[in-house]
Amino acid sequence: MKSITLVVTTSSSVRHSRLADTLAQSLSFGLAHYASDTGWIAQHISNRKKMELACWVPSWLSLNAIQNLGAKSIEQCKERIGKEDARIRVLWWQDVRGETKFFVSKGILLASTTGRMMKKDQPNNKIEIDGIFDRSLHAVVAGIDYARELTCLPPNILNPQTFVTMVSDHFSSFPQVTIRVLDHKALEREGMNLVIAVGKGSAIPPRLMVIEYNYTPSQTKNPYCLVGKGVTYDSGWYYVKPYPVMNEMYADMGGAATVVWIIETACRLGSPQSLIGVIPLVENMISWGAMKNGDVYTAKNGLTVMVSHSDAEGRLILADALTYAEQKYAPKMMLDFATLTWACRKALGEMYSGIFGVEDNVLIPKLLDSCKRTNDLWWQLPLDCHCMDAVKGSYTDLDNVGKREVMGASTAAAFLSHFVTNKKTWIHCDIAGPVLRTKQRQEYDEKNIAWTWPLVHAVCDFLDIV
Repeated sequence: MKSITLVVTTSSSVRHSRLADTLAQSLSFGLAHYASDTGWIAQHISNRKKMELACWVPSWLSLNAIQNLGAKSIEQCKERIGKEDARIRVLWWQDVRGETKFFVSKGILLASTTGRMMKKDQPNNKIEIDGIFDRSLHAVVAGIDYARELTCLPPNILNPQTFVTMVSDHFSSFPQVTIRVLDHKALEREGMNLVIAVGKGSAIPPRLMVIEYNYTPSQTKNPYCLVGKGVTYDSGWYYVKPYPVMNEMYADMGGAATVVWIIETACRLGSPQSLIGVIPLVENMISWGAMKNGDVYTAKNGLTVMVSHSDAEGRLILADALTYAEQKYAPKMMLDFATLTWACRKALGEMYSGIFGVEDNVLIPKLLDSCKRTNDLWWQLPLDCHCMDAVKGSYTDLDNVGKREVMGASTAAAFLSHFVTNKKTWIHCDIAGPVLRTKQRQEYDEKNIAWTWPLVHAVCDFLDIV
């Protein structure tokens, strides 16, 4: 097993054993393997089994740049590890503390996975990280890792049924978790016609997966409800997605993976909070029996919905799921997560998540504070009477896309708001940009895998899980 010592400092004149003057002068002597105005990483001594590297973190860096630098230091270590098992020991110089230490650690842990490429000769080596003792951060990153694993599975492996099986097996070792699954007949009994309509085109019927954490029906009142969009493959229906966008659409269950991740983190930390995850699972496929444009369905809450655009399916399944969660559990607060609209991605790019809530929402200020503490980038977008009116139907209660040229991400949120009674304690999170990030990749994003994870660390902080 190879051994690497990684020294992290905020001082450019660090003195540590054999690193000594060499590190202080590494830039001018050409020993820096990674150097820019955002810090540098230098290698001082190397042999077959042992080596030392140093990472200098300038004081002027943003939190995201610090996290990137921590990740880059691990990438430099990986280059020297090759296919061997390795132990990386992180030594913190006495000047590294607070936010700097936290975000370097987060970058290191996020980048320490060895990848999930499906290649015959895929390296199977293990990397151990010593020197990071933040238990909650380890739990959050472990949850991220499982969410990555789910979302990276191709659609011939992950579908509504296999999602249920895999997640149920995963949580079987956590006694605090109870899982219930509603099949097609149960969905019919519940009147969840929007979920059924979206799944009509697939040979694999839809499911509703409910994950109850630390919840006893006769004793627990007002849990936190988390709702996640679980479209395991989205062809676009009759609005068929073009190449190469369709190639990414096995990740349209990013909202579902987000909910799983939050509950996974709560399990690992033994959080006292009561959490309910509600995940509608469908494949959005084309067939003779698929939903058509112009179809009208009655939602679980009794509202009629015209399907004007068959590629706006995510909001349909979320609508029934939100109603189900609110009616069954009377939650203290409810958050939903979805890779919902390209409009949000166009408006905010690939780094920012869109957050939506009504004007008198009492939760958003606290969530935004959590986002700042965890380096989860966000931007609040409008959700007001203009958006609400835009999704009203001509001869049905609602239209699933509303009027053209009226803030696509906001009208999607407005559509969902019609399925929530207590809007002051509900937040909608459109995570399409960061989850499907391809052009603004960060060092802490997993290599060769397109999908990343926004907001969840913030939500864990917001719900007092970490």
